[in-house]
Amino acid sequence: MLRPAQVPELKGTRGADGGGGMWLHAVTGADGRYLIENVPVGDYTARAMSFGYLPSESGPVTVVEGVLTQVDFALAPLTFGSLQGTVSDAGTGAVIEGAIVVACRFGFDGPAPGEPVEKGMGGGWNVAVTDEDGFYHFDQIPAGTWTVRAFAWGFDPAMAEVVIVADETTEQDFALDRAESGRRATTRHHSTKRRPQGPDSRGRLFMWARRASRSLRIRRSQRWERWGIGPHARS
Repeated sequence: MLRPAQVPELKGTRGADGGGGMWLHAVTGADGRYLIENVPVGDYTARAMSFGYLPSESGPVTVVEGVLTQVDFALAPLTFGSLQGTVSDAGTGAVIEGAIVVACRFGFDGPAPGEPVEKGMGGGWNVAVTDEDGFYHFDQIPAGTWTVRAFAWGFDPAMAEVVIVADETTEQDFALDRAESGRRATTRHHSTKRRPQGPDSRGRLFMWARRASRSLRIRRSQRWERWGIGPHARS
């Protein structure tokens, strides 16, 4: 049975009247049923989407005047895994505190943060900041292939394609080369002394990244709780 917030939609190609394409939407009820009324006669592609599930797309759908067209969907649930690792200085081996690690489900040439994804497979953009031991961690992200990139001031960024496996923790370390010019990053040999955050642009960037990471975790936790999936699901 479909959950109430799953959204079937119809994307028109070209109707019998020669008009252009269009998008029509509906939201399923508590019984998993949906109804899209007043659909112009023509050919469509139907798709159903919901958080926590892989989207499903039908084949071509032809709407005929006076006929109720039936299109059903069976959505497969997303599976989740974790990603973690350490960011270090390739030259000295020292860990880098405050490095920004970004995991992108669709590659960095895909949609910008916040933009809708045409072929969503769960996830999108996730941000983490390394701690004083150079360690970062992403918890409960959808299984599949992710593009992960690590940034730090004074270093060239590094990127890796990572496959997240359901119910497993994937390890991905980054060793960053120092940039030929630019500001130097703060490195630590596992020191317990934390780097102060000044009011300069570097401090503001790190603070933004931490706030963004915390906001993503909160929103993800709220969605899990609402839909009864993930570690924060209501019993």
